[in-house]
Amino acid sequence: MDYDNPQFIAAVKKVLEDSLAQLTDGLKNLEDAVGAHWESDEKRYQTKPVAVTDLRTNVPIPIQNKTKKSVPEWIWIIFKGVLEILGIAAVIAYTYVSYHQWCEMQKQTRTGQKQVEQSERAWLTVAITADSDFTFDKDGGARISVRPHIHNIGKSPATGIILSAKMILAPMSTTGDRFFHEPIAQQNELCDKIAKTPVADGKTTSDFQQVIFPNDGDESVTNGLAVSKAEIDAAKKDVIAKSGPESLLSPFVVGCVDYQYATALQHHQTGFVYALQHHDRTLPPNIYPIRAIRVGHPIKAADVEIQKWPFGGFYAY
Repeated sequence: MDYDNPQFIAAVKKVLEDSLAQLTDGLKNLEDAVGAHWESDEKRYQTKPVAVTDLRTNVPIPIQNKTKKSVPEWIWIIFKGVLEILGIAAVIAYTYVSYHQWCEMQKQTRTGQKQVEQSERAWLTVAITADSDFTFDKDGGARISVRPHIHNIGKSPATGIILSAKMILAPMSTTGDRFFHEPIAQQNELCDKIAKTPVADGKTTSDFQQVIFPNDGDESVTNGLAVSKAEIDAAKKDVIAKSGPESLLSPFVVGCVDYQYATALQHHQTGFVYALQHHDRTLPPNIYPIRAIRVGHPIKAADVEIQKWPFGGFYAY
């Protein structure tokens, strides 16, 4: 746009003149309005004042009928309010202290009940022995029967007793610590399922329940355990012995005995992890006789060495 154009300058000048004229007219109107307002105020103030005799008798006159309180009355009101606030605070403090005393009593009661329960409850121990030879099947699997020896060393009868056990193979061919943790992992998978099942009135719904009284035991049940050829192939370790190539196994019996008692609200268990090895009685006395089990070589029951796993798996609760 050409701002030096005469027509543009004339148009801007015209707009400015019109705006100035409108502003002048507005100020003049404001001045007239203020003057008129002042004239009306002067006329109003010049009005004759109203005399008392001109007032009508029916016009209501406000009368102050509220008496003022004296200083002692105000002191009593303030004192009474303070007493009410202190009373409310005392009630709150008493409620708070009482609640915490009640919580502490409940805690002590639960602790006492737990101590009595721990001293009077049932406690089961379990050990296993070989009840058959460790043999290998024609299809390449392996099996053994073990007999659990369960004893109640507590002071209450143990009810709903269920022994769960299985044979697993720790992977000997892998590196790292899996060999040491695999038995416990397999045990947890087996026993945690039992522990998570509902308990109604301290009893389970299993048809194979046992009851063992204090200072008594049970050895009447034998458990047949087996592993497949696929499991053996996945866990075995190939070695070269004096007699030629061999494959070694490291089988374990893992499991737990699950039970309840009269006041139990949950499952209670005693866990175990046992390693199975070969006690080779043909070796000379100066050679350690405990050896790993060789694939394809059966072992008589008397030569099956059952040892507690020193890396965990034994618990009781």
